[in-house]
Amino acid sequence: VPGWIQVLVAALFLGAIGVVCAFVWYLSQKPRVVKTPSLKGLKVADATAKATTAKLKMRVVSRETNDAIDIDRIIRTRPEPGGKITVGGTIDVVVSNGSRVVAVPDVSGLTADEARTVLSEIKLTVDGKPSRITDKKRIPGTVLRQSPEPGKKVERFTRIRLWIAAPYNAPAGSLPGEGTVEDGRIAKTFTAEYALKKYRWRTSVRVMFQDDSATRTVYQDDHDPGDVVKVSYVSYADSGNFLFYVDNELKATVKAQSGIDRAKGANKPEPQEVGGTNIEPRSRRNNVDEPVDPDAAPTSTDQDENSIEDSGTGDGRPPEQPRSRRRRR
Repeated sequence: VPGWIQVLVAALFLGAIGVVCAFVWYLSQKPRVVKTPSLKGLKVADATAKATTAKLKMRVVSRETNDAIDIDRIIRTRPEPGGKITVGGTIDVVVSNGSRVVAVPDVSGLTADEARTVLSEIKLTVDGKPSRITDKKRIPGTVLRQSPEPGKKVERFTRIRLWIAAPYNAPAGSLPGEGTVEDGRIAKTFTAEYALKKYRWRTSVRVMFQDDSATRTVYQDDHDPGDVVKVSYVSYADSGNFLFYVDNELKATVKAQSGIDRAKGANKPEPQEVGGTNIEPRSRRNNVDEPVDPDAAPTSTDQDENSIEDSGTGDGRPPEQPRSRRRRR
């Protein structure tokens, strides 16, 4: 075979290999096309997660009022479900602002901060700063009145006016929820209750609130058998527990429920029974009264239930206190 033919064949062979390699490289560089997943009706967070799983991005381009699709759910997408989109591409979505009209929720008993949170979730806003109503019986800073009233139908983005409880001559901005929210920590109204079902005699009840910063006494009073002890406390903590002491013995811990949880209809946390199971006051055990020293100074439990401060012993137990004196009925 002539040499020039061998050279020509070799050149053609190498050229074919080059063409094949170039074609393979081109295919490897060509963006891969996938089908657009269906996101309609999903919450924004769930739709974002689904797009990410498909190696796609999602972008909210607008919001619209929609009576058929709940608030913060996807109305439609571009490309439409099943349409072609390159891997790494972006799906544009339109999100629902919910129906045009919504019922005003009841925010009474919540702090102004909690009320703002509850109202904002259905696209309602608070009309400026809350007004004050002097009231010594209610927890300072909690909502007493609102306008429009609860249950009234209003359009989204309507401004709701609030009135909050305030002690006489309280400095401006001093009540929970009146100031600026710092670090995302808002003033919350924590509540709990405990039923005195096992007791046959009048008992002394002391309640402490425990959060990530301290443990403090928030309530103290005497109660009859069968009473349901209900307590409330305002704190900037994210969560907390109420500790119920009966005759100075820890009997139950209850996870504190915030006003936001109550507004959403969350179930009340059940008490976790702890400590002993005695159902009679110490002065009644063995059917013997405690001796009373006639010269001893009387004890008092008259304290402001919203301002009592007590660091306890550091482990959740209250400091020892004199037992109240009781007479046999």
